[in-house]
Amino acid sequence: MLGNLYNWVSSTLLSHDTENGFPPLCATCDRVLSNIGGAVGSRFPFAAELDYHKTLEAHIKSAKTCSLCAAFWSISPSKDYQYANLKKAPKLKMGKIRGNIVMLSLNEREKSGAGSIGNTRIALVDQGDKGQAGLSDHRSIWLSAELNLQNRLPMLEKWVTECTSSHAKCKSIFTSENPTRLLDLGADNRIIPEVVKLVEANDFPGNVQYTILSHSWGSSPSRGPLRTTIETLETHSRGIRVTGLPRTFQDAVQLTAAMSARYIWIDSLCIIQDDPIDWEKEAAKMASYYQNSLLTIAATSSADSTTGCFLNVANTGLVQAATPSRPHRTIAIRPSLPERSNVMKAPLNKRGWVLQESVLSTRLLHCTSDQWFWQCREYIGSEDGTFHEEDYDFIANQDYEWPPNAYQVLSDSKKMIGKWNHLVEAYSRRTLTFPKDKLAAFAGITEYFHHLTSDEPILGAWRLTLAYDLSWTTQYDERDSPAPVIDKNDAFWSRIPSWSWMSVQSRIHCGILFRLNDKQDQELITRATVHEWSISWSGPPMTSTLLSTSLTIDAPLRPRGALNEGIFDKRGDGQWEGDMWMLLLYEHSFRSSGEWIWEEVFLLVEMVSEEPLTCRRVGAGSVNTHEEQGEVKCFFGVASRLICLV
Repeated sequence: MLGNLYNWVSSTLLSHDTENGFPPLCATCDRVLSNIGGAVGSRFPFAAELDYHKTLEAHIKSAKTCSLCAAFWSISPSKDYQYANLKKAPKLKMGKIRGNIVMLSLNEREKSGAGSIGNTRIALVDQGDKGQAGLSDHRSIWLSAELNLQNRLPMLEKWVTECTSSHAKCKSIFTSENPTRLLDLGADNRIIPEVVKLVEANDFPGNVQYTILSHSWGSSPSRGPLRTTIETLETHSRGIRVTGLPRTFQDAVQLTAAMSARYIWIDSLCIIQDDPIDWEKEAAKMASYYQNSLLTIAATSSADSTTGCFLNVANTGLVQAATPSRPHRTIAIRPSLPERSNVMKAPLNKRGWVLQESVLSTRLLHCTSDQWFWQCREYIGSEDGTFHEEDYDFIANQDYEWPPNAYQVLSDSKKMIGKWNHLVEAYSRRTLTFPKDKLAAFAGITEYFHHLTSDEPILGAWRLTLAYDLSWTTQYDERDSPAPVIDKNDAFWSRIPSWSWMSVQSRIHCGILFRLNDKQDQELITRATVHEWSISWSGPPMTSTLLSTSLTIDAPLRPRGALNEGIFDKRGDGQWEGDMWMLLLYEHSFRSSGEWIWEEVFLLVEMVSEEPLTCRRVGAGSVNTHEEQGEVKCFFGVASRLICLV
């Protein structure tokens, strides 16, 4: 019954209008809002606790007429609990986010424990005695019951202008060049065209401004978006009627025109999809394309090309209310959604290709069904102003709940490998419409790292850090969909060596570097080094056909024998049949409970041949030694050998 109550509350909410036409707040909420002037702002901006309704009945009764009580009730966890089950009556905390935007938090705790039932958050704007006084930043989301491109565009223009004019970090490291092809909207700025033409842009005399659409192709390859093929290339060059484009493409064209940009790049239309040579060449250039675009338009909440970019939506969460103590004063109220989760759990950010699009884009607009979110290298923010964080180090520490940005991820050389590992793990959790895009969809990130480090990429690893990059393990999460079955007899998969994480279709965990920090009481010793390696491709690296690989390393190798503890690869239960060998990658020493512990991290391999010594990866493992207790390292006295890994 409690779960359905809000439908009734909402239906009676607007029945008690005040003289200014807005429903009033109750005395309790009016008293709370009298404290707005004293609210203080910070990253976690909640100040002193304020009294709220002490019983469930009082809350329900007030929600019939009070906009703020109804808003809290609509998303409150207490709908599924009686107040009698709460440890104490809920308290409100108030904090000022920025300007006149305030956040209220209603925290509810059970009697049975210290755990929180929920932390319900409401955002509101004090519009002042003149209704809209003090509202700034072109935020129509606080003013309009209907959001459309016309009233939302000023906010986007403000973001773009500030970024392009004053953000020093928002510059591409790649040579600026036009994509090979673009969709031409025509010369009439801000006019939505009837036809778009596919044009050869690399022959233009100068660089042009263009946007990029980041979109999901959907889960079914046969039902993918409109595509350019060898057969349709000439037709698309003559023109495609905009009304014939999928809804998501139409919205992206409309948004591009509204920004006075003439061109847009859409992968399915600007790459000849059934021409392998063109596809390989264009896929290899994506890092440059995304870096140099004016804006990446991300259809974040769209599962495929038919849903759109949510340019025109009902602003269903917005309620305006009056305060009894100041009858002419109005308050705008919106439930505050978990912004990062709202973006990361959306359909687009479950797709493999989209990770590098997010990482590499200089400016990114996340179009969700609730509101817009902006992301560039110096600033992230929400359309309603409740989420903004200039400090990218703070976001970086959140395990990429927010899509990672290239500058935030890669600017600190000390953390470079840790960031690479984070990206590998994030990529392994995503899905691909075509599983054989596994290498190609990571090519842009690989190219970007190469530009920043000048290190040599080795099929998902790096020459200077190979010992650590090889210590990946597979993980299984019961929430995952079943991974596509790999046919090892298939030419594509059979050419990817066992030592590369790209050879598996599972979640990946990337070893020790997540545990490293700046403390002095630890040491890292590399024991496996690259002797020689080679990788050959039929065309551009990562996007063309992998022809052959060769990797020889210099590392200690010993039989596994009876050792079976410490093996942590999730592909098996720690029990393998046959003769296994242990190949030492590195040693990690650290202090625990006052004593030094040596952790030896190794590959578990099976021998393929003795001359030359050739091994295949089976798993990975580690074993700890307490030297102060007289224990001897597992690899003590074991000599290094040249080993070819396949």
